[in-house]
Amino acid sequence: MKFVKSNVVYKGKRVLLEEATYIDKKGNLRVMEHVKVQPAVAILGVTESNKFVLIKTKRTAIGNTDVFGIPAGKVENGECPKKAAIRELKEETGYVTDDMELLTTFYSSPGFTDEKKFIFLANGLKIKEEQELEDTEEIEVVETSKDEVIEMLKNGVFSCGTTQLALTWYFMNKEEDKNA
Repeated sequence: MKFVKSNVVYKGKRVLLEEATYIDKKGNLRVMEHVKVQPAVAILGVTESNKFVLIKTKRTAIGNTDVFGIPAGKVENGECPKKAAIRELKEETGYVTDDMELLTTFYSSPGFTDEKKFIFLANGLKIKEEQELEDTEEIEVVETSKDEVIEMLKNGVFSCGTTQLALTWYFMNKEEDKNA
């Protein structure tokens, strides 16, 4: 499709909604709705004793439902994704590490949004500080064994696609590295 024009329909604190007009292969005008957002990070954390650091939090977008997952948050303007991952991990869990590695990047739903996510692996986590939660955040930190995480993954406990991808990627790639 050939781009013609776009206009902003709504601009909020976290999202921008635009209508973009394109010409399709038959010459018809098509209006597409796009949600523009800042990039985001997610952190799969593993402690020095090989426990996975998960969080349990309520997500208002899905009915104020409890969700198990991994720490995550947006990349602030001018911030690199790795620094955002270090910051979000510390704020949401109180854990810190010197071993932060990018696992993968992906677009959360490229059919309608440009949201790019960066998934990091944080090894050797140590709890050093208190959580620094925003007023809207209620986060419970949970340390879980590898076997428990695998069972949770198999049983559909993780409703967040980012968490599912991070864990699956880890077990398919990083666990193979350890066994090599």
